[in-house]
Amino acid sequence: MAPNFRRIILIIGSAWFLGCVSLAASAEEFTNAVAAYLQYYVHAQVPQGCLVVGIVDEHGSSVISCGDLDNGTQRQADGDTLFAIQSATYTFFCLLLQDAVDRGELQPDDPVQKYLPASVKMPTFHGKQITLRQLAKETSGLHPDIEGALDPQRAEAPFEGFTHEKFFALLTNCQLTAAPGTTHMHPSVDREVINQVIAAKAGTNFESVLTARLLGPLGMNDTRLVLSPGQEPRVAFDHSQRGIAMPRWHLDDYPSLAGLYSSANDLIKFLSAAGITSSRLRPLWDKTFTNLSYSPPRDGRLHTGGGWGLNGSYIGFDKARRRGVVILASSYEPRSSLGDLLLDSEWKSDQRPNPVRISNELYPAYAGQYRRSPDFALGWFVLRHYALERPRPATVAPAALCLVILAVLFWRARKRWRVLGWVMLAGAVLVPLLPVAAAHIFCAGWQPGIGIRSEGGRLFAESTGRDLCPIEDWARAQTWSRKVYPVDILFPQVATELLPESETRFFERVSGVPIIFSRDDRGQVLRLALQYHGQTYTYDRISATPPRAPELLKPPVVVRLDTNQLDACVGRFEVASNATFPTGMKLTVWCEGGQLFVRARGAGKNFLPGAFPLFPVSETNFFDRFTGAEFGFIKSDQGRVTALTHHPTGTTMMWFPGWEAKKVSEAALKR
Repeated sequence: MAPNFRRIILIIGSAWFLGCVSLAASAEEFTNAVAAYLQYYVHAQVPQGCLVVGIVDEHGSSVISCGDLDNGTQRQADGDTLFAIQSATYTFFCLLLQDAVDRGELQPDDPVQKYLPASVKMPTFHGKQITLRQLAKETSGLHPDIEGALDPQRAEAPFEGFTHEKFFALLTNCQLTAAPGTTHMHPSVDREVINQVIAAKAGTNFESVLTARLLGPLGMNDTRLVLSPGQEPRVAFDHSQRGIAMPRWHLDDYPSLAGLYSSANDLIKFLSAAGITSSRLRPLWDKTFTNLSYSPPRDGRLHTGGGWGLNGSYIGFDKARRRGVVILASSYEPRSSLGDLLLDSEWKSDQRPNPVRISNELYPAYAGQYRRSPDFALGWFVLRHYALERPRPATVAPAALCLVILAVLFWRARKRWRVLGWVMLAGAVLVPLLPVAAAHIFCAGWQPGIGIRSEGGRLFAESTGRDLCPIEDWARAQTWSRKVYPVDILFPQVATELLPESETRFFERVSGVPIIFSRDDRGQVLRLALQYHGQTYTYDRISATPPRAPELLKPPVVVRLDTNQLDACVGRFEVASNATFPTGMKLTVWCEGGQLFVRARGAGKNFLPGAFPLFPVSETNFFDRFTGAEFGFIKSDQGRVTALTHHPTGTTMMWFPGWEAKKVSEAALKR
């Protein structure tokens, strides 16, 4: 019996070993690759807060998450965690407007005034009225002074006491500075006006209409403007760029200005109805993008999203592949880039590459900076986009001058056929050189590249360059607030891991895109080739210095100050008039219950209404939880506070830039 028992053990052990070998050699599941990305790049670098990714296609859906809600509970993020989806809310509002148009209740090119109470007088520009379509596209020109009309006690409730009557009064008194339909502005009050129109037409409150017509039929029971007591513990708190959980705003009568809360499971239902199952949402979303969206969608892709920085959402659907991606984050910034990467990735395990083991000593040899190799294709892209498709005086004027010089030479020459011959010869030589020259100029100026770094026996890659945007997103990028320049390829758009298929051939772990390194006779790495969307792009190694590893985000540590230390900061401060604050700004600092508070008043558009608390990291240095901004109290040689400084630190909310306020009084009133 003993030999038979040993044989059974041997068979079982061999089967287990072969199973492990087979598993190790098999391609990684897509969801596992996403989970590894979240754990390494998100939770390892931004340990505060959470991120949830949802994917859905014809074969089903999955939710991958990491992190905790950081809301005072011990909950971990999952598919039912609720996030503020920020500007993605506007898509739902516009869908509801398009639905009302389809029902024949509203006409998009009708004046808004037609649907509002007679007591509300919408502003006009030289007799031109604002239409519903212009509101939907945020091109109405409406920019009422909401900040000036707000006077709350605390900044976490900025709309305290702000009624519908006050809102309509602001609209009536607003002065348009441009014709409706000519200027885009985001964020704006345009969508709130639409909501008022829809609610008035339906004879009920806006959320009831939204739920009855859109959210309810889709089974999106967790997507709401106003959360129930049972939903509150599932809310993930937004974080500033310093990793600080921010207090939630309460908007009383205007929850739609703050936007919707939703979950990955609810938004997966939305994407499934938008392109996978048979639903009226599919044509409705297409019509909404066509008729009411200011930002054009990427070809073959529906997309929406929003956020202030580390918090927000991405909701995208690829119509050709019939797959959707949801990203909800309380503490992660490049959501859109990650969303596009996931939609472009290979999802099927049997078509994903197989990793192999190589010596850890090889990884440092690949580290460094790689710059795009100028070539004919890149040159034509640059010429086509920067010179031919968008003519400017800078390109038209030199061309016109050359034509004038050529005409003069041809007219004055005795043997004009010789001039013509030389011109034709020069053109035959120079024209093919133009794309090459354009490619060199572009690579030198914008430095498109890939940075590779080695860390702990692993290899990581990230795209580099100066304000570059992939051409697929160029139409959408032109609506962004920052200046960017198009490039034919920008990959990877987020820092991610490379896995080896051999000693020189690797692939990006999430997408499966191949990257092949080339060596010289001495074994030195010279370049890499990226195979993407059926094309091969070459990058020359220009430096052995790798990009810096991302630093761990460490929130500031609050210290305890005694009453005397806090009282030394109390007083009134003034900022001199400048371009941001034409009439200056006045600040009051006071201590209440062992906590320092600040209230700012001024004619500028970018300050927090209401009092906001400051938290100390030292006796003179404080920070604000809403924005992560730093506040410093400057002391004289005698130890008296003489000024207050403000330094933005990549704030997650549009607020004023750095300034210094002089102390004008020791006395401080709370109001």
